[in-house]
Amino acid sequence: MGYQPKVYRKQGGDEQVVADGGKITIESGGTLEIESGGILSIADGALEAPDMALASAKILVGNASGKAAAADMSGDATISNAGVVTIGAKKVTAAKTAIADGKVFIGGEDGAAAEKTLSGDVTVDRDGVTTIGSEKVTNAMLAGGIEASKLANGAGLASLLAVGLGASAAYAKTTDGAQTLLAANGSGEGARAVLIVVLVDETFDAGDGAKPSFSIGETDTPAKFVSGLDTATAGDMFVYAGSLTEEKALLVTGTAATGTGAGGISVTVLALPTTA
Repeated sequence: MGYQPKVYRKQGGDEQVVADGGKITIESGGTLEIESGGILSIADGALEAPDMALASAKILVGNASGKAAAADMSGDATISNAGVVTIGAKKVTAAKTAIADGKVFIGGEDGAAAEKTLSGDVTVDRDGVTTIGSEKVTNAMLAGGIEASKLANGAGLASLLAVGLGASAAYAKTTDGAQTLLAANGSGEGARAVLIVVLVDETFDAGDGAKPSFSIGETDTPAKFVSGLDTATAGDMFVYAGSLTEEKALLVTGTAATGTGAGGISVTVLALPTTA
């Protein structure tokens, strides 16, 4: 019986066959070319990842010519040769993060961030402004066991106010210019820690004119603690804290309403020495 070739042209057709055990070798410098319109069919699993040469940590990306080319992943994310994708530091910007109006990102039990509405004692708006809710400053939160509801109208503070450790006054919509709520202390007495409680007595409303506004600060810095308060409803309460500079008075500065504009506040301040 004669030799049977492993590579042969199929009888009666134009098909070239490589029989079991046969092989086509393209020598160095040779080329296997498939012209435009030609088809190269590879059986499933015949071409595997180890058969392709690709430099460490590179990926195949289609180029402008429609051909695959090896490229480094760069920009906002990179990839390792183990397939691990890493987002670069500070690459997730505000413009790339969709979050509902007035919500914040908070980490969950699984470590993933979730958007939530800040609630409880403090809320936050879209501008990042936090607001302590009405009557949220409780007895346990204040040194000396004084409830915030009592601070608003001065109840329980008579002894402190009497010895000059605070003051309380109401400011109607007609208040105009700087008003001294707490007088300056003497030289060498040091700065004073102040806790300021503002209770809204009358809802702010422009009416047919302009609503009043109030700032709270100290001599030469009239809005140090509160700037232009002019939006609140009767019964709302706000608490502020800070340091009153030595030899400076605590001032409440008003801009009077016009027409039927409305709004008014009561302010109580506790001022305690910070030096022995």
